[in-house]
Amino acid sequence: TINHLGFRENENKEIQFKNNKKILVTGDSFVFGSQVSNDQTWPSYLEQIIKIKVFNGGQPAYSSAQSLRKAIIMSRKYDFDYFIWSFIYEDFDRDETMNFLIKKNNTIQFNEYKNIGSDLNKKKNKNLYLFLKEIFFTVYLIDREILKKISIFNQNDENKNKYKSLLDFSNNYTTSYTPREEIEFLINEFKKIEIDNKYILIQHTDFSKNTEKKIIDLRKKNYNNKYKKLIYELANINQIQIIDTEDIFKKMSEKEQRMMWFDHHSPQGNKIIAELISKNINF
Repeated sequence: TINHLGFRENENKEIQFKNNKKILVTGDSFVFGSQVSNDQTWPSYLEQIIKIKVFNGGQPAYSSAQSLRKAIIMSRKYDFDYFIWSFIYEDFDRDETMNFLIKKNNTIQFNEYKNIGSDLNKKKNKNLYLFLKEIFFTVYLIDREILKKISIFNQNDENKNKYKSLLDFSNNYTTSYTPREEIEFLINEFKKIEIDNKYILIQHTDFSKNTEKKIIDLRKKNYNNKYKKLIYELANINQIQIIDTEDIFKKMSEKEQRMMWFDHHSPQGNKIIAELISKNINF
């Protein structure tokens, strides 16, 4: 459920908050809590544990730059006492492949987009299907494994129809930049956000035996090895605290690990993440 402010609801109506402090969280589907109920996301569990209001600004399929930019926008609209920027390593590749970050005049910057309208009738017709996909995991898997592969033959991309890059017809920019340039830019933008207490939370896709070993090895080669060292290095230089969920999952048995993911995190996995955060941040 998305509320009128654009955040996902936590459904913790019975909580008696211990103060008026507020926590902003942004990220991708792992923050949003795909495939779990409103009160089973880790922002909701965190709110239950620490009794402080948490605003879940997660959005499925967001890149690292998109989630950070959302935090910049939200921090200018509302006052927050804490900010947790979360991502999986794959989110950084989305910045480049989806043109969310560009290099212009030898400087990395956010790309700009304009709304060119959308097909509202088409959107309404999808509501039932989207509901079924969220509620029934079988429908979700059919969509992910079969329909997505068929859709490559259909070039009508809904998001591209609705939002058009302002720089699409310009040759004065490139989407080619090094991982170090990308991470340095995002860390600098992170530091500029006017929230006193800021943290980075690293989440991970399923690396239990729910996933084939060759896929896990490929992910580590393409993403973990590409970004992990850089993120830790630059966060350390800038004195930014990192909370890495790998620290808890790698200590679990194989059976325990398999219960932590359901493609995204299971309710049990989200609860453990919330407990990890509560132990690492002095709220």
